[in-house]
Amino acid sequence: MKNLYERFNDIKLEEQEYKELPVTDLEKAQLKKSLKQHLPKTRKSKWKKQLIAAAVLGGLSATTIGLSFPTYASNLPLVGNIFTLLDETLYGNYKEYSQELNLIENDKGIAITINDALFDGETVSVTYSVQTEQPLGKDIMLMGPPMSLKGFSAGSGSDQLTQIAENKYVGIARVSGMDGEKQDVANVKWNIEGIKDMNEEREINGNWNFAFSIPATNSTMHEVQKSSEKDGVKVNIQSISQTPVSTILHYNQEVSYDVTKEWSMVDVQLQVEDDLGHEYVGQGNGGIGDDHYNINWSHTFEKLHPEAKRLIITPIVELRNFDAISHGSATMDENKVTSIETPTSTNAGQEPQVLILDEIVFELDTLK
Repeated sequence: MKNLYERFNDIKLEEQEYKELPVTDLEKAQLKKSLKQHLPKTRKSKWKKQLIAAAVLGGLSATTIGLSFPTYASNLPLVGNIFTLLDETLYGNYKEYSQELNLIENDKGIAITINDALFDGETVSVTYSVQTEQPLGKDIMLMGPPMSLKGFSAGSGSDQLTQIAENKYVGIARVSGMDGEKQDVANVKWNIEGIKDMNEEREINGNWNFAFSIPATNSTMHEVQKSSEKDGVKVNIQSISQTPVSTILHYNQEVSYDVTKEWSMVDVQLQVEDDLGHEYVGQGNGGIGDDHYNINWSHTFEKLHPEAKRLIITPIVELRNFDAISHGSATMDENKVTSIETPTSTNAGQEPQVLILDEIVFELDTLK
């Protein structure tokens, strides 16, 4: 199958065969990203045709073309999809199952819009856009408390924001419950208190407050209960949840007393692939535990390949030490520091080590 760039090379255009149509900044950004992904890195043949195609595509910065070839036109990625613009692999079909909200708050000449939201039972993913009357720079950050979920005993979040045009930005914010609990409806609250220009170190304070509810997608959880252990570190794959848009792995780490005395930090990452060779790289949802060694985690990946029969998970453990200068923690009670803790490992200057545990393999047929 020819890629998009090759299809443009095969098109013979006459001036009367196309007309200019208006497009949004998001559509232009989506098109540019898709073209960059499909353009070959180097190609010496047909260079004249490539220059023609590049000239045509260069004219798409303000307009796009409505070709008289509907097959080609229908394949142009002009859907207003912030999910896939920012991460096509993880959020490939989120738009299809998301709920369109279009909630707008204006303050200080800045309009923030909550565009779409999706709740998979554990994590809320929200797309949003920012439009300003004054230049804020390329790198900006939303200030204020993180987006929160009512009813979850603990939560963690992340935010991704990018500029798509002058004074226009789009982003994805995520918040998850961290102890494996599921809910049928997410009640979301997000109070934005300012926008900071990270390059100029200036901040515009204001109030952009949002509250909304969103039902969960269908999901099915399957018990796995398989583990791998090496040198005092054990990783248990507890369960896997499948939704129409994602796969969620729930796992925990158990660290022996001897390891805790030697190392300040034990970090577990999962390398996930299937029997077809597909690798799955997703996003962590945070974790919760009684201490910073023995922790329950969850990680969201894209949907599994429909023809895969086995999932192969390789736990990769990083052992690292900190010293009292570079790392520490404090316990607070009613806004007062009640205790200060410093690392207790006996090898503060020791170089980090990596443990690769044995693979954990399970048959996907058992999940159906």
